[in-house]
Amino acid sequence: KGHYKGLDFDAGQLTQRGALNLVKGWLYIPFGSRCDVGEWHGWVIGLNVQDPSSPQRAFTPAPTIDGGGMWGSAGVSADRDGNLFAVTGNGGLGTDRGSYDLDTGGENVCESILKLIPTGSEIRMTKDKRDYYVPGNFKFLDATDQDMGGSSGIVLPDIGGRKLLVTCGKDGFIYMVDRDNLGGVGGELHKQRLFGDPKAFYHSNIKTTPAFFDGGDTNKIVYVSGNETGPKGEAGVVAMRIDTSQKKPKLETAWTLKKTLNQPGAPTVSSNGHKDAIVWVIESNKNDGDSGEDGVLHAYDALTGQELYHSNMQAKRDVLKDARKFS
Repeated sequence: KGHYKGLDFDAGQLTQRGALNLVKGWLYIPFGSRCDVGEWHGWVIGLNVQDPSSPQRAFTPAPTIDGGGMWGSAGVSADRDGNLFAVTGNGGLGTDRGSYDLDTGGENVCESILKLIPTGSEIRMTKDKRDYYVPGNFKFLDATDQDMGGSSGIVLPDIGGRKLLVTCGKDGFIYMVDRDNLGGVGGELHKQRLFGDPKAFYHSNIKTTPAFFDGGDTNKIVYVSGNETGPKGEAGVVAMRIDTSQKKPKLETAWTLKKTLNQPGAPTVSSNGHKDAIVWVIESNKNDGDSGEDGVLHAYDALTGQELYHSNMQAKRDVLKDARKFS
């Protein structure tokens, strides 16, 4: 059983959605809750694959409050040095304390991107602002159930000498941070709404993990799928070009689809090295109850967004039938 700061891992209160990650002989498994029911805490658990019965490495971002689920479909990411990067959801549900209290001597850091350091039999997190990021409006995100942790973090290859990570939130925003200095509260390099009405109180716009394509010096692009139309007409899938030519790296819109997609899954990129890249996305057409029409597989040119194919073009041959919102 995993333990962290006096708290025991309780599998009966948890569900496991995110992908597994095998890093230097340890298998890392993320956990969220069963629909926010009861007292629960998000966890990442590490198992020694050579000795599975040995003590587990364990970490929770919410040792003294509820929440902090790790929901992202791609699970926990890792860099070449074996450091883990976890994106967590809201915490302190039903309280006015919020999900972050490191600044007042607490131990909770939800609504966050965390750098976690596996060592020995534990997973360690420092309280240095270089090792965590929390959006400045985290209390609002808590109150409106707009988890950052609806997405996983993508560790990008070094670009312009910078070590970057991108993730997205249910709030409809994309976030880019520096892995060497995550920045603490409000310390992002770039934050931008891609989906949803800025005036709306509640959002559930991005619950997918971004994809990345390296198309050469000026075409290092991140792809994000989401629900509803964005403030500048963004829809379905948005391609964001990474610009590191200035002191502060930023994201610029390369292209966006002209129409929305109904509950799309995470984008995937195929390519022939740095060329001939295609972005694949499954449009699930399902509501939160997993009911709706047949799904559709779409293929887009990665540099222009032009649709190359969809599975209804020859429906008798290619029809996808049932698909789900996290496909």
